[in-house]
Amino acid sequence: MKILVAMSGGVDSTVTAYKLKNLGHEVIGCYMKLHGKPNYHEENIKKVEKVANFLQIPYHILDLQEDFKNKVYMPFVDTYKEGKTPNPCALCNRFIKLGKLLEFAKSLGCEKLATGHYARLENNLIKT
Repeated sequence: MKILVAMSGGVDSTVTAYKLKNLGHEVIGCYMKLHGKPNYHEENIKKVEKVANFLQIPYHILDLQEDFKNKVYMPFVDTYKEGKTPNPCALCNRFIKLGKLLEFAKSLGCEKLATGHYARLENNLIKT
């Protein structure tokens, strides 16, 4: 099965890619540039590249900074200014991780999308 793995360069996504590869799946890595200073991305991309090379899998860098700013960051700021408690993770999951990233996975012909972040399935629905 062809699976896109969202990779941060951290332990969770690395183990996810490793396990899927060892199970015989065709794994493709993907690093999402969401926010932060340029050096932040450079360091993480080097980690993803190192893991991808070790696992012998291709990887992509997806620049979603504008989408993140417009769909997650600015609504967060606006909600905070209104004196409410914002929930940026819900917006990021909906529009970025399960929106743009899933779109990208489909464009590569991937059947599944995997992340190393916390999630569980209930009645075949993702719960975060």
